[in-house]
Amino acid sequence: MKLNLAISPCPNDTFAFYHFLHDREQTSFILEHEFADIQQLNEGAGAAKWDIVKASFAAFPAFEKDYELLPCGGALGYGVGPVLIGKKDSDFNQNSKIGIPGRNTTANLLYRFYLESEGIQDSPVGQFMTFSDILPALQNDQLDFGVLIHEGRFVYQNFGFQLVNDLGDYWEKQTGFPVPLGGIFIRKDLPKDIKSLIAKKISQSVEYGFDVYSNNKEKFTREMLPFIAAHGQELDRETLLSHIFTYVNEDTVALTENGKRAVEFFLDYARNKSRIPYESSTI
Repeated sequence: MKLNLAISPCPNDTFAFYHFLHDREQTSFILEHEFADIQQLNEGAGAAKWDIVKASFAAFPAFEKDYELLPCGGALGYGVGPVLIGKKDSDFNQNSKIGIPGRNTTANLLYRFYLESEGIQDSPVGQFMTFSDILPALQNDQLDFGVLIHEGRFVYQNFGFQLVNDLGDYWEKQTGFPVPLGGIFIRKDLPKDIKSLIAKKISQSVEYGFDVYSNNKEKFTREMLPFIAAHGQELDRETLLSHIFTYVNEDTVALTENGKRAVEFFLDYARNKSRIPYESSTI
């Protein structure tokens, strides 16, 4: 059986899926894979493009007729998440511009949650763009503020930008739950035994990554790290490791009970408020 998978190139995904993508011993299916920006993943899921896909939890209501959530492989942020940053001394108002990494993303939902919770109406003009374009646009004075995901949240201070709000931490303080960032979704119409096998393989892949990093640093440095760095935006080892171990945790191996409650709460919020309809990210 041939299956296709799409995930993001961010370090937590490439770490978690390393063994899943490189396991030559499994013969139950033939796996094809590709990497894409999170907004592209969300839109592809909306078109039922892949059998297995990493996508934003915020976008799930738009494609849950075709997919179901796997209980592994995802990213939940505990006290962390997308960050709202800006230039020093910039005024946060309708005369300024902000870059947002996709309309249908969890980052956008969290940003809007922050604005509404704080009663901010005079907010910057939003521009939706690929996540990796936001920092350069800030550096080139095309933006005044940005919502950063992936490696961007770990390096923005190196470029002289300041934190306005950690949107993941804000969500957790307001709701009492960690923030469900991205999940792994699988087509509902696949055979049940295949779905169970995929979940098992992904969970084992995450455990493999933890085991290699903890018990065989030389193998991690020789085999896994080059693969992770080749797809990441930042090549610095410490930045990559910070990214990985911020978002890869026990909920990535298998959703904990608290993780399940957090996902249910988040999805109820997204559905009830209809915050993120499926539509193009292009403006």
